[in-house]
Amino acid sequence: LGGALLALGVYLYVALSRIAYPFELEWMEGQSLVQVDRLLRGQPLYERPSLAYVPFIYPPLYYALAAIVSAVVGQGFLALRLVSFAASLGCCALIYHLVRRDSRDRLAALAAVGLFAATYRLGGAWFDVGRVDTLLLFLLLLGMALLRRETVPAAALAGVCCALALLTKQTAWIALPPPLLACLWRDWRRGLAFGG
Repeated sequence: LGGALLALGVYLYVALSRIAYPFELEWMEGQSLVQVDRLLRGQPLYERPSLAYVPFIYPPLYYALAAIVSAVVGQGFLALRLVSFAASLGCCALIYHLVRRDSRDRLAALAAVGLFAATYRLGGAWFDVGRVDTLLLFLLLLGMALLRRETVPAAALAGVCCALALLTKQTAWIALPPPLLACLWRDWRRGLAFGG
C-alpha cells in the first residue's frame, strides 16, 4: 500500500508541477499544439504536406478535445496537458474499479493503480504530456469496463468508446479483435452491439 501510494503521489506531484510549463516537455507537443491551433482558426487538420505545415497522421479526436479546453483555459500547452492528465486520472479510476470488482479487495485495487503510476517514468513519462496516447488508453479501458457489464446496451456503449479510441489513435484496432470475438462467443447479441 505504501509503495502504491508513493508511486501515485510521485506521479501526481510531477504532473501537477509541470502541467503549466509554457514550453515543450516532449518533442511531439509542439506539433500537437499546431494541430489544436489550426482547429481553433478553422483550418483543416489534414492537407497536402508543405514546407509550412505537415499534418500528424493521427485522427482528430484528441485535438478536438484539446481545442475545446483551449477555448476555456486559453491557447498553449496547458489545454493539451489537461486533457492527457484528466485521461490519466480516468485510467487510475478505471483500473481501481476493474480490479476491485474482480478481486473485491481495495488493497489489490490500490496496488494496481500504484503499479500503473509506477510505470510513468519507465514508459517514457507521457501520461501527462500533450499527445494522444493517454486518451487512447482511457477510452480503451472505459470500453473494456463497459463490456464487463454483460448487457447489450453496455456492449453498444463499449463499442462507441472503442470507436472513439480509433478516432484518437489508429493503433486502437490492435486491442479490439479479442474482446469482439469473446463477446460473439459468449452472446452474439452483445458481440453485434459491440462490433456495430
